[in-house]
Amino acid sequence: MKSLFKISSRYVVTAALITLLVLTTNIAGILIYLSHISKGLEDSGMGRSEMTNIEKEMSKTAAGYEMSEAGYALLQNSACLWAMRLNNNGDVVWEYQLPDEISRHYSLSDVAVFSRWYLNDYPIFTWKNGDDLMVYGVNKHVARFDFMETFDFIRNFHRCFIYYFCSTCS
Repeated sequence: MKSLFKISSRYVVTAALITLLVLTTNIAGILIYLSHISKGLEDSGMGRSEMTNIEKEMSKTAAGYEMSEAGYALLQNSACLWAMRLNNNGDVVWEYQLPDEISRHYSLSDVAVFSRWYLNDYPIFTWKNGDDLMVYGVNKHVARFDFMETFDFIRNFHRCFIYYFCSTCS
């Protein structure tokens, strides 16, 4: 009877340790993945704070718009390959390394289409700047995805993790 108890207790302890190992590995993997994503967003240089800082370095002159040297430095240190400023008429009133394939005029429907994150296969970030719109283009090898879920799913998201962890443990 003593050996049966010993075998059973070893089995239970081993199962608990394996479960703990799987849970720890999954949690570590998720944390590493989330930190990688947030670091990637930080490193992309295209967050709200970066776009706001770039915007602050732009001023309107009699000849149009001008970017300060600090603004150009911010653009060069970001993931931005090119940038443009559109006025209310859809005309480009300022540009930074704008590729030839990018149009210099946009209709309202064009803006609605590229505000879905892509313009001529360039992932873009848009930012309202006064009455104008700033558009920042990044490398074509970067992908942007739209994430849309119901509030019920988001409210119950923690249950997905619990179900996932329980299913990997069994």
